[in-house]
Amino acid sequence: MTIRLKVLCEDARTRVFLNRLLPRLGFDLRPHGIMAAPRGQGSAEQWIRAQYAEAVAWRRTKRRDERVGLLVVVDSDDVGPNGRRQQLAAALEGAHPVDQTERIGVVVPTRNIEAWLMWLLQGTSDEVQDLKPAFERVYTANEAVACVRASEAWPGSGNTPLSVADADQVLQRLLAS
Repeated sequence: MTIRLKVLCEDARTRVFLNRLLPRLGFDLRPHGIMAAPRGQGSAEQWIRAQYAEAVAWRRTKRRDERVGLLVVVDSDDVGPNGRRQQLAAALEGAHPVDQTERIGVVVPTRNIEAWLMWLLQGTSDEVQDLKPAFERVYTANEAVACVRASEAWPGSGNTPLSVADADQVLQRLLAS
């Protein structure tokens, strides 16, 4: 049985990747879909933080047994995955913290989504360096095709980056709960 999922993410590239990956894993993106931060209107990470409390409250209005979930995908950039999760927890402003029993997941590509895409496409990744320029040098002309191929390779094999392995666990928990 599928989980209907509402998704918040930073940008169009992440949205294209998730649009291919999530249905393949068994998630239904209708009717909520994937909401990406508006381009050119400030920090995408800040936009996600601003939306987070409302999105968590929305999920909490659903019955616990209802097969509806919330997924937030936000790059770690230079604060790291734990720092990014702490920022999101602080954005709840006094609301009960999210726990593992809720159908709410946060995944943090480290350092950014391009690191995941490079791992899935080429088998190489660096969770410290910014791989966005390298990704754009190689894949800009065929970005949509690259995102499709990356989604088909999920979660990769071999020495899987920690943030990819963590994201795979979060996605599996959302499907199983």
